[in-house]
Amino acid sequence: MLVRTWKTQFDAAQKQKLLDYAHHVSLPVLSTREGARGVMFFSSGNQWTTMTLWDDQASIDKLDGDAEYQQIVAGIEALGVLGDEHSVDVFDYDGGSLSMFVAGAMKRAGTDL
Repeated sequence: MLVRTWKTQFDAAQKQKLLDYAHHVSLPVLSTREGARGVMFFSSGNQWTTMTLWDDQASIDKLDGDAEYQQIVAGIEALGVLGDEHSVDVFDYDGGSLSMFVAGAMKRAGTDL
């Protein structure tokens, strides 16, 4: 499995606009791509990271030719909240567990697993 991160800066005063787009547009598209295994969004101040989990590099490479993915990229850029610099990194998944993270998030949201 591979972990892909996309990082950028954004206008923190417009964070809700970015969150709405991430949850209502990016998440549905990214989570249905072939080979996708997870999508998470993180922010700190004006720093934004989207982390996606993938079966393999071939699945990530397909994004370049995926019209729907290219539409969400164009859409997020059109929001006018992002900084000029973006970076993408891909890492090998070497272990760990998200079950504690998921259980904690579900508990904070008041729902059960």
